[in-house]
Amino acid sequence: MFILGSLIGTLYEEVYHIVRYGFYENRSGVMFGPFNPIYGLGVVLMLVPLSKVKRLSSALLLGALIGGGFEYLASVGQEFFTGHQSWNYDGRFSSINGRTTVVYAFIWGLLGTAIAKGAYPVFSRWIEQIPKSIGKTISWILILFMAFNMVVSYGALLRQHMRHENIETYTVIGEYFDNYFPDSRIYESFPDMERVD
Repeated sequence: MFILGSLIGTLYEEVYHIVRYGFYENRSGVMFGPFNPIYGLGVVLMLVPLSKVKRLSSALLLGALIGGGFEYLASVGQEFFTGHQSWNYDGRFSSINGRTTVVYAFIWGLLGTAIAKGAYPVFSRWIEQIPKSIGKTISWILILFMAFNMVVSYGALLRQHMRHENIETYTVIGEYFDNYFPDSRIYESFPDMERVD
């Protein structure tokens, strides 16, 4: 569900961007592949609690609190660790410090409830039909790929932040990030990311 959420969230954002602005823009959250782990983690965080809630109104409210809170904390974390932000809702109706809005929190609640009550049971039945040995192999391949992808992606972002703070590198790892992930490549991979001054 983490992988599916990461993939579907990216595709949603890219299609939305094409419809709204008329051109394609990469909206993935990692260097390799069309994945945005923010969406994947959001799905996982909401799936377990929302699937246990019986009343629809309670699920919607809980989903809004989890989704809005997670979006807020993700924004704070990105700014703290990388000195950048990928979204800013300042000036929008019901904005909460520019990091989320009440409206978007309730959209998160709707999406989370739809996933927990509608999509997940369907995906679960489909996944359970995969033979166990094949399923384990696929799971480990995806886990290792996404772990590598996220370590490289967020390592490159952290090193970029250090460069902007004029912190020299004294390790082979830092040199690797400086050589293979300069600012130009990072901004190409994350075109919506803006430096926070």
